[in-house]
Amino acid sequence: MAARQVARPARPPALFPGLLLAIGLTLGLTLGGCDGSNLFAGGGVTAPPPAAVDARAEVLRYLEEALLLGADDAVLRFRWTTPAPRLLLPASLPPRERDALRRAAERVRAAGGLDLVEVTAGSPEGAIRVDLLEPDAYRAVDPTRPWSFSRTFVTATPETGITEVRIALSAELDGPVLERAALHAMGHAIGLMGHPAFPGGTFVMAASPDGAPPPTAFHPWEEAAIRFLYSPSVFAGMTRTQLREAWRGFVF
Repeated sequence: MAARQVARPARPPALFPGLLLAIGLTLGLTLGGCDGSNLFAGGGVTAPPPAAVDARAEVLRYLEEALLLGADDAVLRFRWTTPAPRLLLPASLPPRERDALRRAAERVRAAGGLDLVEVTAGSPEGAIRVDLLEPDAYRAVDPTRPWSFSRTFVTATPETGITEVRIALSAELDGPVLERAALHAMGHAIGLMGHPAFPGGTFVMAASPDGAPPPTAFHPWEEAAIRFLYSPSVFAGMTRTQLREAWRGFVF
């Protein structure tokens, strides 16, 4: 795994997780946080699905786990209703990280998801905002997870869907590790908030890669999940039962 040390001025985080959580509880929002690059964490390898697996059923399982829909009456919150949210990449963002995030946004678009509009400044409301932090500053965001190198905070409600996202990225990643971290964070930013129990060596949104090099492109099943999530038949506020009904009519 490639990692690098840099000497850029630290960019202080605008909002810490504790403050974000307090805001969420106060306003009744659903706030999701993910340490999306657990690249150094130990753990077993998730077994790949058997060769004769029912791909359609597995994509639906992936969707339900990614969208945190664990019960029939669970309600979908993690979906943008804005057709083209802004991708706020500050002008100070170095080319290496900027290009990785641009490639991640393009992979989302190519999968049939959102067309993200890149900007360098503006309000974080209605946007996916990226903050690049020096390692020490990043650790201050969440010192309890020393294995984490990116975190994604999503503000959403069943009524509005996703309204704001913040991605905090540590400035110590390079190569395929950075590519995977950027794409994993972008997956959360568009609504794939969970970590489906699928092989981390091939599924970007798994909790952690199962091997080296980490995946730097969505698995075809992940692409199908994104395409379905942003199809006209899916909307914020629908239940898992309704989502399953919509899935029956989806051409996979």
